[in-house]
Amino acid sequence: MSLDFGITQTMSETIERYSMIPETGPIIVALSGGKDSLTLAKLLREGYGSRVSAAIIGVGHMSFRPRTIRDEARRLGINARILDAARPGFFPEGVRRAEGERTLGRLRVLDDSPNSDITPCTACYRTKRLALAEYMDEVETDTVVFGHHGTDAVVSLLKSAFMYVDYHDGGRRRY
Repeated sequence: MSLDFGITQTMSETIERYSMIPETGPIIVALSGGKDSLTLAKLLREGYGSRVSAAIIGVGHMSFRPRTIRDEARRLGINARILDAARPGFFPEGVRRAEGERTLGRLRVLDDSPNSDITPCTACYRTKRLALAEYMDEVETDTVVFGHHGTDAVVSLLKSAFMYVDYHDGGRRRY
C-alpha cells in the first residue's frame, strides 16, 4: 500500500513541466528540519539519488539544533552539511563576507536596539541567503530547492501585512 497519495507523481510532473531541476549537477535542499523540507529532501533523494544533498544553516540561535536535523537527514539517506554562518571567518574575504558580518552584527543587536532599520527576520534571512550562496559556489551548483508550499506563501503575506507594527513613537516595534 502506497502512502504518498500521489505526492511523488505530482511533484515529478511539476518539476518536469516547468523544467525546475536540470538533468545534471548537484541539487541542494535548504533543510530547516521541518516536515516540508525533510519530506522534499527524501522525495528528491529517491528520484535523483546522490545528486541530492542538504544544507542546514545556523545563525547563532541557541534553540536551533542543527546536529539533530543532520542526524535525521542521514537517517533518511541524505548527506547534510551544517553551515554555521555565525562562526567567525565563515564567509571568505570579499563582498559576501562584509555583508554577512554586517548582517550578523545587526541580527545580534536587534533586541537591544528598537531603532534598527531591519527586522530580526530580515537579518536572519539575509544571513542564510549569503551562507547558502557560499555553499552553492563551493559545490558548483545553481540548483537549490526549498520546502515551501502555498500555505507558507499566504502566511508570509499575512504576517507581513498584519503582524509587523512600526510605532513612530520612539521606535517601539512589535513583531
